Amino acid sequence: MTGDGVSFRLKVENIEYLGAEWIVSGTVVGGRLGGKKVFSRLTSAQDLALEGTYDFAVPQRELKFFDRSTEKRVEPRAVSWQ
Repeated sequence: MTGDGVSFRLKVENIEYLGAEWIVSGTVVGGRLGGKKVFSRLTSAQDLALEGTYDFAVPQRELKFFDRSTEKRVEPRAVSWQ
């Protein structure tokens, strides 16, 4: 974690262009949360390729968490990514 942000490596598994934004999903590579699924809305994803692995950094305030069993959003919590 660097300051207010969370850094991680993501293996891209899906890229979808929706006109005003891109939805990118994949799996975290390495660290304590290796193997966890991640979804992100981006303003651009033209430089990303399927099955590519990339470094990402996200401000903690932008992270969203969901309960696996109910699939409902839950309150944010501190996460150790490494």
